[in-house]
Amino acid sequence: MDDTDTMQIGKDSEDNQWLIVIKENVVHLNKEDDLLEAKSPAWVDEDDSNVRVDVTSENRLKKFRDGGDDTISGDALKKKLETQFKKIYGVPAWASETLRSAKQSDEEEDQEDNEILQRAGSFISKKIGHLPKGIIDIGNMKDANCSKPFDVSEVFFTCIAKD
Repeated sequence: MDDTDTMQIGKDSEDNQWLIVIKENVVHLNKEDDLLEAKSPAWVDEDDSNVRVDVTSENRLKKFRDGGDDTISGDALKKKLETQFKKIYGVPAWASETLRSAKQSDEEEDQEDNEILQRAGSFISKKIGHLPKGIIDIGNMKDANCSKPFDVSEVFFTCIAKD
């Protein structure tokens, strides 16, 4: 591999724009957000285009058949597998190209904290003798304390505050 096959990312010293060099192609970007749009795959297998896959060899591959063709190219199979994955699982969160700013994530955390406090507020602010039914489920477990059998007469719950 020669130097032209590498990818370099950095700021241009003259006009402070982002500069990307990929295989001797130079791309100037004006915003950091544009950097996401210019990303290329981390690894590409050139042999995928040379491979032919027999989709009749196994039953699980028959769904990828195009019309009457018994074989498809590696690139076509890759695209069909990606489409199938996205159809079943959707786009994973780590693969999405949107960045949330630190401010947005802080606001979301604050909102989550507020939601928790709203739901737990009645337990914190009011003095009640017992918890309402359905908050804690208690059930008998057979032989839970079989190593040292004794009758359980009391249970204590403590609240541990997080900083």
